[in-house]
Amino acid sequence: MRKIVCLTSLMLAFIMLSGCGIGYEFLKLNNSDPAILDEYIDKEEHFDDLGWMDYTDYCKYIYSQNGKELFRKSKLYNKVESCTKVKKYIEDFREWMEAADRLDEFDLKAEQVTRDDFYRIEDNRPETDSYSLYFFDSKNNTLYYCHSKW
Repeated sequence: MRKIVCLTSLMLAFIMLSGCGIGYEFLKLNNSDPAILDEYIDKEEHFDDLGWMDYTDYCKYIYSQNGKELFRKSKLYNKVESCTKVKKYIEDFREWMEAADRLDEFDLKAEQVTRDDFYRIEDNRPETDSYSLYFFDSKNNTLYYCHSKW
């Protein structure tokens, strides 16, 4: 009887954990992130397939010529005043992509940051050891999403 209870408990735990993973994948596929403005015309998404507790996600969302105006009007984004802060996040994220052997997916360069761009940073360190950088490059109308959790 004890074995049956133990096996049943293990099966229930597995089902619950699997459900969490499926829910997370569903959120990623349906892009429920309000900071990714819906008006993009194309996207390229690279999610960490092996990540569950620790993961690194990198995505690009391409907007039409009115992209700069969308981000300027958005209350979620700040105009870049000093490039240094955004560049530090890009360089840090590049190191995480390199550590994960995923530099072939990562094409964002710190040199791209100008004062014509927009950004949003959600930094939860040290509480959860995670951050998200949303960087809109107005020169090529692309939103770069960099998320790292470790």
